[in-house]
Amino acid sequence: MEDSEKQRSQRLDELRALVARYGEHLPLDLGVALIACHEQPWLEPESLVARLDALAHGLHVPEEADPIEQIARLNHHLFTTLGFTGDEETYDAPHNSFLDRVLERRRGLPILLCVVYLELGRRVGVQLDGVNFPGHFLVAPPASEPRFLVDPFAQGAIRRPDQLLSHLSRVLERPVLAPEEAEPFIQPCGNRQTLVRVSNNLKASYLRRRDDDGALRAVDRLRILAPEVAAFRRDRALLLARMERPREAIPELECYLEEAPDAGDAGELAQYLERLKLIA
Repeated sequence: MEDSEKQRSQRLDELRALVARYGEHLPLDLGVALIACHEQPWLEPESLVARLDALAHGLHVPEEADPIEQIARLNHHLFTTLGFTGDEETYDAPHNSFLDRVLERRRGLPILLCVVYLELGRRVGVQLDGVNFPGHFLVAPPASEPRFLVDPFAQGAIRRPDQLLSHLSRVLERPVLAPEEAEPFIQPCGNRQTLVRVSNNLKASYLRRRDDDGALRAVDRLRILAPEVAAFRRDRALLLARMERPREAIPELECYLEEAPDAGDAGELAQYLERLKLIA
């Protein structure tokens, strides 16, 4: 157990160093590999990156290919030759966010399949953007005209921006959206933002399973990837308190209240902090 925790701590240090070195432009493949290795400390991130390298073997995209041909070749290689597809049966399971398991099972969440798609494209010279669409991560070729998006969870199905309006309307709980209202939701997102979403997905999956240890691991990564988000410090404090670790929870909660004194939950949490101090 001690060795596992030591290895997990090392993976967090590696993620911290990666963010410090690259900022918003940190390598997506190595970042997702480090998440998997933080969750499963017996793994090595370099070996996971090498698996992505191996998947790109046999994929050729001519330099002169237009976006339609690029996507067609990527789709054929990833979904027909390699057999990747979305996991409908165990959609919410944590393993659908682990790069090693997704590569082994050829199944995963939309965002992990998009990561594989983006990284295979990058390895053969195809420029693609991740799109942080609500509830369903997507991929988009930046130079396509007319504009379109790709859904790797649906084996590379092509989506026009107007086709996403009904889904967006459901997510935002608004009856009808004009096409221009969808624009903010289909903009490219950076690698760091992608890793935040992967860890947020894992946090939510673990919380639904009442797995506080798993949720805390996800929050520890989020504190590294998005230290400016005070809510992640609050989440860490509340998890530690629930895990009967009040001495660790108290300073986290004090920092949260200093960082976000006007937050809607500040008053309630200030009272909770005083109760924690009585039992610490």
